[in-house]
Amino acid sequence: MYGFDVDRNNRVGFDERGTDHNENKGKSCIQNIIIDPKKSAWYPSWKFLIHCLLLFGFFNDPYHIAFDLSYFNMNGMTKEVGGSDMSLVLVIDYILTIDILINLVTVFPKEVNQEIKIIDIMMNYIKGFFVMDFMASVPALFLDQNSNWFWLKLIRFIHARSVYSSISDTVKSIFTRCGLDKGSVEKTSYIVNLIIYMLSAIHILGCTWIYIGKTTPCSWLDQEPDHVNEFCRGGIPVKRDDDFIVYFTADYYIITTLTTVGYGDYKGYTPSEYLFQMIVEFLGIGIFSYLMGSINNLVGSESTLQDIIDERIEKIETWLRKLEKARNKNFSKQLYDSIKEYTEISYYIDFW
Repeated sequence: MYGFDVDRNNRVGFDERGTDHNENKGKSCIQNIIIDPKKSAWYPSWKFLIHCLLLFGFFNDPYHIAFDLSYFNMNGMTKEVGGSDMSLVLVIDYILTIDILINLVTVFPKEVNQEIKIIDIMMNYIKGFFVMDFMASVPALFLDQNSNWFWLKLIRFIHARSVYSSISDTVKSIFTRCGLDKGSVEKTSYIVNLIIYMLSAIHILGCTWIYIGKTTPCSWLDQEPDHVNEFCRGGIPVKRDDDFIVYFTADYYIITTLTTVGYGDYKGYTPSEYLFQMIVEFLGIGIFSYLMGSINNLVGSESTLQDIIDERIEKIETWLRKLEKARNKNFSKQLYDSIKEYTEISYYIDFW
C-alpha cells in the first residue's frame, strides 16, 4: 500500500519516515505523553522561556515585596499601591503552573538509562522540586496576591543555578555565532555571568534593605531634620515616596558596603538595621575576595595556558626520546621540531 511497506520476513511495518508501527502499537496512550528532552523539538524552547520568566521573577518579586506593590484591600478589590499592573505576574504564575504539569511527565536522565514508567517519572519530580514549585506558583492563582503570599514566590530561587547556567549557555552561543574564538567566548561569557551575579546580589540585598527601612520605625528612611522623634534626626533625609530615589539609594548603600568602602553617609539606626549591616559587611569580604580572584584569573589565563602547553610539549619530548630508544634510531631535527610545532598549534586551536 502507498506510504507503507511491510517486511514480510520480519513482519515489521514502516511508514514513509521509517517509523516502526509495531513499536508504536506496543506503547500505551499514557506512555505517548512522556516527554524526552533529548528527542523533543519544542522542549528546549519551552525551558528557555521558563528560565527567562524565572529570571524576571528574581528581579521583580523582591522589588514588589520591598515596595509592597502587590496589595489587595480589605474588601477583596484589587488595589495596586504602586500603580503596578499585576496581570503580568498572574500570567507568569499560570505559565509556571503549566510547567509543573509538564515536569510531571518529563523524563529525567539517570546514570545509564532513562525512566520509562509514568509513575516513576512523576515520583522522581514529586520527591524533588514539586512541592516547592507548587507553593511558589499555585497558591497565587487562588488567593489574593498580597505581600504575605508574595513571599512564597521567593522559593523560585532554588532554580537560580539552572537559570544562570542557561543564560551562560545562551551567551556562549550568541558570541560563537558572532565569530569569536573559543577563548574570547569563554572570557566574555564569564564576565557577563559575573556581572549578572553581582547585579542579582545587589538587587536582592538592596530590596531587603528597603523592606527593613519601610517596616522598622525610625529607620534610614525616616530620618528627617524636623522629625518628632529626636532619634530620627541624625541621618540624611530620603524621599520615602519616590521609589526610584529609595531604590537607587539602597543600591548605593549596598555597593559601598559590599566593596568595603563604607562612606557612612547612609547607615542603619535600629538593631535590625545593625544586624543586616553586619551581615552585608561579612558578605562583602567574601564577594570582594571572589571578585579579585576572578579578575586575577582573567588576567592570568593566557600565562596559565602557556604553562599547560609547555608541560604538554615536555611530555611529547619525553615520549619522542623513548620512541627513539625503542627503534634505535634518532629522529631528524626537522621532524622533531615539526612535531613540537604541530602539537603547540593543536593545543592553541583547541583552546581558542
